Amino acid sequence: MGLNCSEPTPPPPPNNGTLTLSVLETSCTEAWLELKTNGVAFPVNVNLLKDNTVAQTISLGKNDTTVYIDSLLPNKSYELQAQFSQSNQTTSSNKLAVQTLDTTSNNFTWQTYTFGDPNAGSSQLSDVAIIDENNIWAVGEIYADDSTGQPDPTPYCIAHWNGGTWELKRLYDPNNQLIPSIRGIFYLSSADIWLADGGAYHWDGVSQKVSQSFDRISLLGGTENGQSVNKLWGTS
Repeated sequence: MGLNCSEPTPPPPPNNGTLTLSVLETSCTEAWLELKTNGVAFPVNVNLLKDNTVAQTISLGKNDTTVYIDSLLPNKSYELQAQFSQSNQTTSSNKLAVQTLDTTSNNFTWQTYTFGDPNAGSSQLSDVAIIDENNIWAVGEIYADDSTGQPDPTPYCIAHWNGGTWELKRLYDPNNQLIPSIRGIFYLSSADIWLADGGAYHWDGVSQKVSQSFDRISLLGGTENGQSVNKLWGTS
């Protein structure tokens, strides 16, 4: 009677998890990717391959992350893939085709607008809110001549473009004090505009008076420490 000795079944290879790569957005020379993982032991160094060549190495410490890649060529297709090695095993994501956008025409027509009058004072613009081609708000400190052609010492703080002309505006705080300059603007709607001049103001876009929402003196440390609000952003 013969004896048969079978070889033991080898253990399954270790499961290092999975990688999934998808496109979030592309431009002419850049791409934003979403890298998702499942069952991956962190931390791990993941290589991003561009056309089978390592373009960058990402130190990954969470399941989802956004990957940014630049220095791409316009109107070109690339094959991207994420890959890492653990326990002598290489784990690869799906192969992702990414198409960059083409460039636009270089046939631009430029117009230059000059604000203020040098005889009246030194003017400057600090920020701009572009809503569309017929609605642009630029803020700063603008000195111009008066209706008689003489230098006007009272500055304007807003220049509004209505699609055909620029209109200069002066604004006053709730105490009827002139606001000589504005450093930042954030436009939520035609009746919901926020302005910064060290503090923060809320404006209806029409009246000459703003409502003061946050005075500079309320800032941590007060004005003596040079604290100020210069730029604004919000969602609602």
